[in-house]
Amino acid sequence: MKAGCGFGIFLFLTTSANAETVATHRYFVELNQSLTEMYVNACFEGTPNFTLVAESLDASLAYTRGKVASSGDEVNPSGEISLKKLRRDDCFSYQVDISRPIMAHDPRPMTIKRVGRDVITAEGIWLWRPKTASPTHKVEVIFTLPIGVGISVPWSRINSKNPFHFLLKETPYDWPAFTAFGFFKETEVMVGKSTLRVSILESQRRLEFKKSILQGIKDAARAVRSVTGNFPVDDLQVLVEPGAYGPNAISVGYVSRGGRPAVHLHINERKHDVFATDSTILHEFAHLLLPKINNVDSWLTEGLATYYEYLLAARVGHKSVRDTLNIFRKNFERARLSLPKQSLLEVSQINSMSVGRDKIYWGGAAIFFMADVKLRLLTEDQYSLDHLISDFRDCCLQKKISWSGEEIFLEFDNIAGHKVFEDLYRRFVAVSNFPDVLEAFNAIGFEVSGFGQGRGEKRESKLRLGIFN
Repeated sequence: MKAGCGFGIFLFLTTSANAETVATHRYFVELNQSLTEMYVNACFEGTPNFTLVAESLDASLAYTRGKVASSGDEVNPSGEISLKKLRRDDCFSYQVDISRPIMAHDPRPMTIKRVGRDVITAEGIWLWRPKTASPTHKVEVIFTLPIGVGISVPWSRINSKNPFHFLLKETPYDWPAFTAFGFFKETEVMVGKSTLRVSILESQRRLEFKKSILQGIKDAARAVRSVTGNFPVDDLQVLVEPGAYGPNAISVGYVSRGGRPAVHLHINERKHDVFATDSTILHEFAHLLLPKINNVDSWLTEGLATYYEYLLAARVGHKSVRDTLNIFRKNFERARLSLPKQSLLEVSQINSMSVGRDKIYWGGAAIFFMADVKLRLLTEDQYSLDHLISDFRDCCLQKKISWSGEEIFLEFDNIAGHKVFEDLYRRFVAVSNFPDVLEAFNAIGFEVSGFGQGRGEKRESKLRLGIFN
């Protein structure tokens, strides 16, 4: 631990800010050589009239001690941290133990996780930040790391001379975000004007796989970019964790949105030669096409991602059109039979992917399949879901930080000029009826014998819409 940034001995002094000035609060963060402890000096400009909170329920257990810089008074969290003991332009320093997983109240394995010599932490296990975002303050985070240690965070760099100086974007504090520290090098992958900052953590397997992973990420990003003409975000953290088992190249993927959007991939690096054709990465990147959707409307976000996952896999040639439509047909049938007495909305509100996963993913995908077909039919194939997503991003993305399913569907209809989505919501989302996908299959020229009545498709089927173009 370096002098000047140690525990309780750094005092950040600045000129007083008037009411019109944005106060800058700076967090100076150090890690020890073994990446088992973090030392944080949180220094506040002016008088901090707010409390601090952490996103993880286990943050108080990882927190080991804290003191006010000016007085030496101890600071102990109790759900929140009060700053009443701090003077003007004062700091308090605290220490966090990240040597082992803590899952007393927070069951996520990545709250603190060792990957070889590297470590992944939830931002919320160590970062106690202002509870409420305010236009009158901003937070900067400056790291001091051991020699040879790299970093991956979902924040923007703000100092070209110091690569470890970041601006903390003010998303709600309870939106998860993840940070990684270790002996990796962050690689920038450019897709159009967007930068994907890829960090591949340490593998215990002696394999040369990084080139395959980076190329697969770039190819998938280009495919998703084709939906609207631009990759959905201009700066993306991509964390790749090797060491998974199973038949697929990607065992698990997910998106987090704290700070900036980020994509996390757990990979089986022994399957790196087929990484590029694993459609899971298309699914995760497709999540970025929309803003944050309320958790109770997971049918929407998972449905759109599932629809585009397979649609894009066919468009880039990883799957044939016929195979893709048969995948749709079989999974729509499985979803139709899953929890038939409950609506998509009811299943999503259970908020558990172990209950009704088929219905959430594929019932939601069926909604977007029908919407895409309907939009094309109404416009003689001149307007599609692709166009709608692009128009939504141009006009409405910044209207709200998060959306409900009903709100976004109403906005979609306003943009499209047709009540396609309102009708689908009323008929198939809020009630237990399953979407009439047979009608959509017939409309595009792909004939199926009917759910529960047979199997297979007629060989003379011929697509009448450019849905796979």
